[in-house]
Amino acid sequence: MPSPIERTTTRFQSSIRRHVLRMEYEALADHCPSGMYILPSSKSSLVWLGVLFLRQGVYAGGVFKFQLHFSADYPGSVLSTSSSSASSSSALASSSSSSSASSFSSSSASSSSSASTRLRVFFCATLPYHPLISPTTGEVLLEPRFPIWRPYQDYVWHVLVWIKRIFYQLEECVACTDQVHLQSANPKAAHLYKENREQFVENAHVSAVESASELFGSPHDDHRTEDTSADQKVSGRDSDPRQESIEFEEWSQVHQAELDRVLQEGLSGGSGGVMRGRLRGVMSWLTGIAQHPVLAPVKLLLPPAHEQQPQQQSSAV
Repeated sequence: MPSPIERTTTRFQSSIRRHVLRMEYEALADHCPSGMYILPSSKSSLVWLGVLFLRQGVYAGGVFKFQLHFSADYPGSVLSTSSSSASSSSALASSSSSSSASSFSSSSASSSSSASTRLRVFFCATLPYHPLISPTTGEVLLEPRFPIWRPYQDYVWHVLVWIKRIFYQLEECVACTDQVHLQSANPKAAHLYKENREQFVENAHVSAVESASELFGSPHDDHRTEDTSADQKVSGRDSDPRQESIEFEEWSQVHQAELDRVLQEGLSGGSGGVMRGRLRGVMSWLTGIAQHPVLAPVKLLLPPAHEQQPQQQSSAV
């Protein structure tokens, strides 16, 4: 049974984590990469849901859903990170490669504070065919970019930038990843990328097309085989948090009515900056859909250009 001091420490850490995650989520309004959308999970405070629309490159047309899983002690201690940075690089490599396939409980016991001990990213539903993404668990390899997690210096939006970067700057990201980590993530894709680039591109394109075709589905029948019991314990829920994702519905008159309302309120001033911010968000989303190679056929009934700027009464200066 935990002592009173341990219970107090746990509550204190939980309060810090909630505050940090709230602040980091608010920061996404300014720092979230374009084409990417994030929402907190309704099942666990330690899980965020994301979706990435890819418009160019090998994975053009892909719509990949993913999750961010935070450790119970996120973002970690600055002191523990400083002490771990004094360890040798060989110890870092071995501990990082083993932590990518282990649960948070075992990862946290590692002497080094790699990114996977604080934050893990899993793609769900259709998994991207990628050298840095596990074909069985969907986990993204973060160690090349975050060999040591630095609390209050490394943030969630840094991780999101890395996630987008591995799709658009694939060659550079693979080049900066050592063989140990490549073998722990997706050795077959890594080998094919180096030895048979044409076949790799074909496999990557197939995964992108499949992800877009399943846009309106859910990840309940995903491709992963890893036992999720450890992560269920992390979330504190009986249901598997990985069975949740951002879901989409096909465009209907209900959505059109809501869009018209938001546009009208935003263009007429609405509630000041708040409504104008909502309008920018909606237009960003619509621009992404309109430019998307798979979703482009969706017709958006926007008001004519001459109606988008309401008449304003002139006033004396």
